[in-house]
Amino acid sequence: MSPKTPFHTSSLAAAVLCSTTAFAFVGPSEFADSHAGGPQESVQSTRSPLSRKVIQVETQDVSSSLLRNQGSRTAGVQWVERRVDSVDGSTVLVRGDLGLSLAEVKLPQRWGQSHGSVWTALSSVKSEAERNRLAQAIAEALTQKIAQNPELRLEAGTLQLNAKRSFVGEAFTSLSFDLIVAGRKVHGAEMTARFREGKWVSWTSESFGAATGTAEVLATTRKVDLERMVSDFFGQSLQGRSKTQAIWMPQVRADGNGYELIPSRQVEITDTEGLVHTLTVSESTGELLEFYPHQFNYSGQITGTYYSRHPLSATQTSGMPFVSVKSGGRFRRQTHTADEDGNLSVPQADEVAITLTSPIVSVSNSGGANTQVTTAGDLYLDPEENTTYAETTVFFHTTVIHQFVEEIIGDQTPWLEKQIKANVNISNACNAFFRGNTINFFQAGTRVGRDGVERTCNNTGEIADVVYHEWGHALDANTGGIADGAFSEGIGDIVSMLITNSPEVGPHFMVDGSPVRNLDGEYQYPPGPDEREVHKEGRIIGATWYHMTQDLIAKYGMDVGRETARRWFLPSLFSASRYTQQYDVIVALDAEENGENGPNFCLINGAFARHGLAQKDASCR
Repeated sequence: MSPKTPFHTSSLAAAVLCSTTAFAFVGPSEFADSHAGGPQESVQSTRSPLSRKVIQVETQDVSSSLLRNQGSRTAGVQWVERRVDSVDGSTVLVRGDLGLSLAEVKLPQRWGQSHGSVWTALSSVKSEAERNRLAQAIAEALTQKIAQNPELRLEAGTLQLNAKRSFVGEAFTSLSFDLIVAGRKVHGAEMTARFREGKWVSWTSESFGAATGTAEVLATTRKVDLERMVSDFFGQSLQGRSKTQAIWMPQVRADGNGYELIPSRQVEITDTEGLVHTLTVSESTGELLEFYPHQFNYSGQITGTYYSRHPLSATQTSGMPFVSVKSGGRFRRQTHTADEDGNLSVPQADEVAITLTSPIVSVSNSGGANTQVTTAGDLYLDPEENTTYAETTVFFHTTVIHQFVEEIIGDQTPWLEKQIKANVNISNACNAFFRGNTINFFQAGTRVGRDGVERTCNNTGEIADVVYHEWGHALDANTGGIADGAFSEGIGDIVSMLITNSPEVGPHFMVDGSPVRNLDGEYQYPPGPDEREVHKEGRIIGATWYHMTQDLIAKYGMDVGRETARRWFLPSLFSASRYTQQYDVIVALDAEENGENGPNFCLINGAFARHGLAQKDASCR
């Protein structure tokens, strides 16, 4: 369980929150945040065509019979924004009052009338299982509404709630659904309904055209020889296997016109090095349709000293927040948790033993013995004597970002109640990575990159921004799953930027002071051929959020502007699995109760249009 003591980032992390950096651009590091398990070279991912779908944006007027009239400003005509890809699949996005109030949705029978309406119940019920039952009632009501309006595009199939990608708040609710055809999930098909004050104000449908899967198609499928396929692909035997799932995989038709659904088998495997991968195989041909790795790399009072941001910044000494302490000596051994300032009061103990472990993070030193000190009084963790800077820096800054996020979405993300593992001082250089439930950081040293250039880097566990970035991957993985590598890289950079208020991500990653990336650039969607590597492409959404945050600060002042950005960004992760979906989510978060554009619409539109992620609205100057 996470500590329930209130955590205020402004007091605990003043050093990193107040840092400023020059806005000079430096390109991404050759080594930063590789994808396939740290020291090993990465296996190239093979992704299906749906990863880069949207290439064109057009706006169409439709009859007001589809949407309710919002007032004289729209003169009785609403609009549908339709994004069309190169093979006639489409994503439909509709904003406005869509004619459904959660207050009208019939409660499941077991609830009776005790909560009045589904919306009231969703806002008050904390049980994940109960919220899912209520949200499924909404799915049934949505299905009926959509059937009356084919423009909203729910092709053959049914909606199934995706609880991990759904967010329920007092004012804003976003419910995401998977498309189920003939009992199978359509891979990558996502439908999202967003509500303001109980009214349906936004709908997104990604369905890849009409479903072509039938019982006859399924009857022709055959059992896939996974053992042989894995052996052929990896050159080694299958060491472990987790759940296997039958799905439909959308693939571009042979004539290039639209999609067809391929009955497929999706399996997670563990290779001989312990790395987890997902493979999707056609049940008809045994062909490998998609492969990607799960490793998204980058990665008295107890006080300690750590770096406020990087090895050349000032050191900071403070209480070690929520650190775990074992009491012993002549009395029964027990484990206790300090408060946010490292203060501890333990009855019946004449000595305590400290390790850098808390309910939030457990730090392990791969370069030597873990920090472990026994004392009868106050304890000071000194990197020059009884610990290392990487251990204390990672411990402190992991706590900073955990609490930074938990304040906003703690009730929505059970994963935040779990402890994450951090491995520091790994015997390699110039990298950090996230894998499973671990964040991992390398020692200082020199490494030759794939381009043949030799680079010398600082210890990545001594850089706060790298800690924030790798933890950001874990956040992405646990708010619905990592569906878009570029967006996941952007998420890591954005959470770092929101904490530091600096466009430079990872300053002093290199010993010459170079950062990993700089978000103060005019990166554009769609990315060019040389910009499609995930770290480069992730700068598009990262720069969008940096410029939007600076605009919010200019409008509202430092504190309110940054807090507004934080309260938009974190809930948006449940409602957008790809960065191209972010614009509509943020507009919905800012929208008025009746679906009208909110007070910051032009600011949002300007930031996203600046980077090619939205059309410039004619009403905004």
